[in-house]
Amino acid sequence: MARAAAVGLVCALGLAQLTGVAQAKSSGKKTGHQLTVMTRNLYLGADLTPALQATSVDSAVDAAGQIVNQVHATKFPSVRAALLAAEIKKEKPDVVGIQEGAWWRTATPASLTPVLSGSPTASQTDPAGGDFITDLLTQLNKSGSKKKGKKGATLRYKLAVAKTEFDIEMPVNGGSGGLAAASHNERLTMRDAILVRQGAGITTSNPSSGTFGTLLQVKLAGALPINVTRGWAAVDIRVHGRKFHVVDAHLEAFDGQATNAGSDGKVYPKGGIRQAQAQQLVGTGGPASKSNTILVGDLNSDSPVHGDQVSPGDALAYQAVLGAKFKEVSPAVPPFGCCVEDPNLANPSKAGITHRVDHILTNTKKVKFEDGALTHTYAHGLWSSDHYGLASTLLIK
Repeated sequence: MARAAAVGLVCALGLAQLTGVAQAKSSGKKTGHQLTVMTRNLYLGADLTPALQATSVDSAVDAAGQIVNQVHATKFPSVRAALLAAEIKKEKPDVVGIQEGAWWRTATPASLTPVLSGSPTASQTDPAGGDFITDLLTQLNKSGSKKKGKKGATLRYKLAVAKTEFDIEMPVNGGSGGLAAASHNERLTMRDAILVRQGAGITTSNPSSGTFGTLLQVKLAGALPINVTRGWAAVDIRVHGRKFHVVDAHLEAFDGQATNAGSDGKVYPKGGIRQAQAQQLVGTGGPASKSNTILVGDLNSDSPVHGDQVSPGDALAYQAVLGAKFKEVSPAVPPFGCCVEDPNLANPSKAGITHRVDHILTNTKKVKFEDGALTHTYAHGLWSSDHYGLASTLLIK
């Protein structure tokens, strides 16, 4: 769930018909081994705002139905998984941080019990919704046909670690008619994950994950308190004899109101919940507090000095990360990395890179930015995601 969704996906620079890669390079000669890192928000397939803002059971069920329709229309299993896999294969990253690795599952009959109890039970993957991580890995590891006389092995990736986060199950209908028209339940499970390229000389160890202590609390149907679970995933990697701690995170997107309720009972100002999550991430004992850390992810935040802060409060989380001695090791701004204005991903003229929420950062001097790319694809009538992918080739000492 990108912050852009919460603010109406406000992007203005048109990049119609682009299937492009924006490149940026540092100056100087290469003085070390290379490590390519990528962060990719997959886009869960729909804007959740209508469900989060619903004020009655019937309006919440209608919103859930509209969301599922939008998920089916954005075609992750049949279209977008292959587009995203092609982008990753083009950049050949050694490590990929994934956000919004959604998993859509169904169950019958329609029932409010899973949402009222807080215990989702639907287990059948929705074939039109998809299991994003599995679908992406299937496309990444698919063996392509080799042309005669051509050499080269298929790139292969493995799942190093995954973190289950926001997990909710609701009755859904065709988009109207309330609970009485609900035909089945649909379950959304959000995940962050880290993928590692096989055959690249990288070994992994100590996979770990966790949930942030401060979460946004919303009231579903205007009454039922729901915590929007978010967290982080991490793994240690060894490459060329050097060891790094890689952390992937997705900070809160929907705390854009003047005041926002936290799961801890406190009230936070705009951007305050994601700021608290960032402080936990990089603070003493946090998953990104270790030396030689590479932090990737959708922070839903950037610095106003880049000129792309959408509204006051958006910069708080990014400033907390920079305050912990992290530095950006990705293409300079501009270009930025967000977003497609159309949540249906279908309008070829609605693609702008007007602000940055996706980042690759490090707290070690053993890593130096060499060059990087923004990746995005429009094909088969859809954009690959509502975010651009961000990749950096790093020199490691």
